[in-house]
Amino acid sequence: MSPLPTKSKPPDTRFTLPAARSFRAAIDDAGGVEVFAVGRLDAEGRVAEVEIHCRGNTTAVPALLRAPRPGEVVIHNHPSGVLQASQADLHLAGLYGEDGVGMVITDNAVETALWVVEPSLRQRRDVDLDQVRAFFLHALPKVIPGWESRAGQVDMAIAVARALNDGRKERPVVAALEAGTGTGKSLAYLVPAALWAKANDSRIVIATYTINLQGQLAHSDLPMLARGGLDVRAAVLSGRGNYLCRRRLSDALAELDSSSEPGAEPDPHAATIRQAAAWAEHARRGARADLGFPMPEDVWDRIRSDHDQTLRARCPHFARCLYYEARRDAARAQVVVVNQHLLLADLVLKIQTGGDGILPRFDRAIIDEAHHLEDAATGLFSEKLTALAIRRAVAPLLSAKRRKGALQRAVDHYAEALDATAADRLRGRCHDAQAALELLGDDMKAGFESLAIDLFCGEDQSLRVTPDLRGTDRWRLHLAPAIDDAAQRLDDAASRLARIEQSLDELPEDRVLAHPQPLLDLRRARRRLLDKAAVASAMQAEDPDRVRWLAPVQARRGPKTATLATAPIDVGPTLRQRVFESLETTILTSATMSVYGRFDHILGRLGLEGSLEASEQALQDIEIRQATLPSPFHYEEQALLALPRDLPPPDDPRFGAWAGRFVAQAARASGGGVFVLCTSHALVATLHQAVRKDLGDSLPLLRQGELSRLRLLDRFRSLHNAVLFGTDSFWEGVSVPGAALRLVIIPRLPFRVPTEPVQQARHERLQAAGQDPFRAWSLPHAVLRLRQGFGRLIRTRSDRGAVAILDRRIHERWYGKVFLGSLPPAARATGPARAVLDRLRAFYAQSPGSADTLPARTSPPDSVEKP
Repeated sequence: MSPLPTKSKPPDTRFTLPAARSFRAAIDDAGGVEVFAVGRLDAEGRVAEVEIHCRGNTTAVPALLRAPRPGEVVIHNHPSGVLQASQADLHLAGLYGEDGVGMVITDNAVETALWVVEPSLRQRRDVDLDQVRAFFLHALPKVIPGWESRAGQVDMAIAVARALNDGRKERPVVAALEAGTGTGKSLAYLVPAALWAKANDSRIVIATYTINLQGQLAHSDLPMLARGGLDVRAAVLSGRGNYLCRRRLSDALAELDSSSEPGAEPDPHAATIRQAAAWAEHARRGARADLGFPMPEDVWDRIRSDHDQTLRARCPHFARCLYYEARRDAARAQVVVVNQHLLLADLVLKIQTGGDGILPRFDRAIIDEAHHLEDAATGLFSEKLTALAIRRAVAPLLSAKRRKGALQRAVDHYAEALDATAADRLRGRCHDAQAALELLGDDMKAGFESLAIDLFCGEDQSLRVTPDLRGTDRWRLHLAPAIDDAAQRLDDAASRLARIEQSLDELPEDRVLAHPQPLLDLRRARRRLLDKAAVASAMQAEDPDRVRWLAPVQARRGPKTATLATAPIDVGPTLRQRVFESLETTILTSATMSVYGRFDHILGRLGLEGSLEASEQALQDIEIRQATLPSPFHYEEQALLALPRDLPPPDDPRFGAWAGRFVAQAARASGGGVFVLCTSHALVATLHQAVRKDLGDSLPLLRQGELSRLRLLDRFRSLHNAVLFGTDSFWEGVSVPGAALRLVIIPRLPFRVPTEPVQQARHERLQAAGQDPFRAWSLPHAVLRLRQGFGRLIRTRSDRGAVAILDRRIHERWYGKVFLGSLPPAARATGPARAVLDRLRAFYAQSPGSADTLPARTSPPDSVEKP
């Protein structure tokens, strides 16, 4: 395969560099024959996005996959390089021109272009605000029985429409819209987004943090729009690794056939692979989430789509490729639903490449669950190195009892196509690499376990790499040499694989295409080893904008091991540059964005308004809008906030017993239907044990870890009287409407653990800038978390229940009013625990239990009522 031209094209081609590269690659993949594509133009009238449709031969070109739209251009190349429109070209140009579609002819290198017919450039059209209102007030009530328009929902939809209309007229627009629980925010942004996309035949991307919300948008909300007469082309797109690869699945099946030969050990995952093959026969959407049966990670790694292992158009399964079909759906769509990680990765890649990305071109995005955007960006730009990651990187290369590795298969498939000297060299290098990589995996496992013993004996706290640590003998004599050795050995292993690739330079192309997988496995393993070596090297670097640490990890089987990790301290500047400044409109929305009615915290963390790194000019270049849309629920009538004042403080050894007794009595009062939202697994265990001892079998108790999250929720809903003890994953993203959930208990205020390395580094940076880390970071995070926990209770207008907060700091510390002032306006029951429990019993209309007593105190605490 000849390399693609790298020189820049003359400006008169009117192709952006990414579009030219994309079209050249398609021509090259097709072997230089005619390729037809549809191009989208940017605001300057240049081809900015190319959608490949069909490839021809020396005598014919098939039809386009879809009709081009006004303002687009049909592009094809003349392999001869003679850019003169033929009679057939002129005939097609005339037909397309009548519909406002242009035609462009290029040479194979896309260095010259002939614009046969200019497209009719379309002006952006604003969404009619009356049309937005009418959809909620008139269209939805006709098709959805019992539909009631909500003022907050309509107000939010108008705010979204205005932001979409105004984007980049003068400067980018960022709208931060907090929509209280029950507002119906997903429809509030989907309706104006769909209207704007249809009016402009353009594309809007909607990004969520959780897969649950993606499913709701795709399977519930978007179909609701269609029933109301607003039928918009929509698609859901995941990252490439979430899709099954038909070619790799075919290879896995072939390996199963070879492993069934006499004397060979059967593959323990044979049934799963064959089940995946049966599913793929009829699958159009090939995402892992659609499988419907368990898929072990190591098996999925053998059959998933992978950027490092694609043959693109030369793959025999390209026409039915599940990943590319999903991308084609996204290219045709007007609304594309993705996760936040994919949105960020796409925008970062487009800036790095000048426009080439994962998603089709878009300039407007709606980011739901926006309170997680900082975490999503931190995760995207973080890197980790573990012994398991190294073993997984090299595992496809190594032969085992049940299957041949890529090194052996490279010898089997490629050696006979080389001359004798080159074949011997290949055999020798593959043999040596097999032994070296086996030793590397074993040594890394032992080395990381040894690090864990030395660093974390009896402790689970991470160890930050700080200037103070670098100055110790512990670092100079033990840690630094071990990390340097890991980096060097990973580099050496990657170099060994590079030499094997060099041995295959003279391999005929048809032989590679006949058996591509061994070479692809080699290349992927080499790149992964280099990436992991870079992580190890970064542990020694002195980058003031990143934090580095070593963390203990308990392996599923075997002893504790260590992880090397590095992450950005502040992602705000990156988000501002790569998201908010690059898009024309960005909508940020969530049910929990403000603290005490203000958006300062979240906007500052995202690089907007008051962030440490945001310059005054940068902030002036973005128009920031803020709005809070209140919940339609009547919290004063539907909810009771129970606030006992006299339980021991959370750091008191007696807290577990007292809190457990309160939970048990409150659960009796409500008749079950309780979430106990804890801040640690240790507190889950303590309270579960205490309540079990008190309640016995009178109410079913469920604990996180006993079953999967989904199965726990299903069981909780079906029982109607269960008490569920959970941590992080139950604080948000969980909806249990109706009487199944009628009491939420929060034992401790949800302050994050101050020993997390990223949190420590962010605190230090705030402190160095003269800010109080507690006020600027810890408190706002805890307030948002508390609001999310409270939000589990009331999900519909008919729900009724109570939230109990057992942490007495909410009464005694100055920040208690910040927590309480950020919660919905529920009725309150404040006082001694005994009085609060009586109020709960009355609230649930049950007889007060005279036999219920709290544990005896050794001495009453100061300044609170005695029980």
